[in-house]
Amino acid sequence: MNLVELPQFRCLALGLVATHALFGSGCSWHNANTNESFDFANNQMTGPFVEGFHDAFGPDGVAGWFGTPDETEAPRPWVDPLQAMPHLTLATYIDEVARRHPSLDAAEAALEGAEELFPQVTAFADPQFRFLNGPTLFGSNSGSHLWRLQAQQPLSGWGKRAARGRIAEQKAASAREEWNLAHEKLRIAAAEVYFDYALIEAALPLAEAEQRVAEEEFQGKQIRLVSDEGPAPGEREQLLLDRLELDRRIDEIHWSRQQTIRRVNRLLGRDLNSPLPPPVTPPPVTQVSWDEEELYAEIAARHPALARAEARSREAEARIELARADYYPDFVLVGRFDTNADSFWLPDKAFVRPQLGINAILPFQRDRIAASVREAEAEVRQRRAERQMVERQLREEIAESLAELQRLQRTHQHLASLAELARRKEQSLRQPGRAQFASAADQLQARRQGLKYETERIQAEFAWQRKLFELTGDFSDDGVGR
Repeated sequence: MNLVELPQFRCLALGLVATHALFGSGCSWHNANTNESFDFANNQMTGPFVEGFHDAFGPDGVAGWFGTPDETEAPRPWVDPLQAMPHLTLATYIDEVARRHPSLDAAEAALEGAEELFPQVTAFADPQFRFLNGPTLFGSNSGSHLWRLQAQQPLSGWGKRAARGRIAEQKAASAREEWNLAHEKLRIAAAEVYFDYALIEAALPLAEAEQRVAEEEFQGKQIRLVSDEGPAPGEREQLLLDRLELDRRIDEIHWSRQQTIRRVNRLLGRDLNSPLPPPVTPPPVTQVSWDEEELYAEIAARHPALARAEARSREAEARIELARADYYPDFVLVGRFDTNADSFWLPDKAFVRPQLGINAILPFQRDRIAASVREAEAEVRQRRAERQMVERQLREEIAESLAELQRLQRTHQHLASLAELARRKEQSLRQPGRAQFASAADQLQARRQGLKYETERIQAEFAWQRKLFELTGDFSDDGVGR
């Protein structure tokens, strides 16, 4: 039989632990009948039950039996989830920014506070209790002692509590749209940084390829300058200027890439120089033809700035109701009883005078109430005008974005055609029949021109994708890293 399963042994073990806690590690225990002892200082037991005791407590003594964690086990280091991603998509980046950025925490805290306004303004006022104790006749020895107990409850009628509740609800709705607006602004900011990062990653290989082509072109021109009788005036200097200009452009691209990575990490709250997964290739530019009114109706239905303006307008309308309700009086329900202190403890002689009444707070200062109503009406006009301004601004932004998308589509088509023509020109110059008429410099120039058009095409493509995301909030990033 296992000694650990015996209830007597369990009781003995718990008793030993309690004794150790009470008397410290300097005491010991000894049983003269069974010749067993336990030394608390070393957590060692001697006697017939030593084997069973070690089975129960383990080699580490009492501490090991109670499952003390292994202090030698090192905690696992925190691993950034971005480091394990093969590619960084726009949706993932936006989610990570929204999860880490403190601006949304501030907006969420403001929303939670606004949602707590409704139970405050719709609750009844707290009742009031009063106790008075004094003589019935001051300065006279013949007067009796009087006790008065009173309770009163303010009442709110005429729809005032409901109006306050609607104001609180619209405040919460406005705070909710503030959170949505903060989230939308953060999405736009994150998308702008992401597109810059994807653009610089896509343009860097083309710039490096152009640098290699320019280096070949530079070497060819240098050989030609040495073999000729003499260079033309300023030709050598122009060659050096072209090379230095290209080197400057490459340095600017690398510097822009480093700064863009820092901007990406800054929104994530990471170390500014932390490595990032490569971005994904955006989908190709497609023809978009939207009806402006249909697009406005779709965007207006979910735009947080417009929803916030509507919530503020409804809040102002509820303030008018509350201001007009002040024309009606408020009431306070009062109940009390009076009695003599001498006869209070004598039930047969007690004389209790119960009273019940209503106090009315009459609105005599009607000019003040009228001014409050006019103030609320002016606020309603202000909120409605602000809503109209948001609608007009939204319409203008949609119209400008559609025009910009169409312009970028045409620019992208032209640049794609130019890049294709430059590629065909290079292939044509490489044909065996024309190689004798085309120099190597012409071929390199055609290749460099094609790379230039391809870089501009990519820039137009990313500008189109950015504008499309700002307009619709949609971006399909199912591609692979460029």
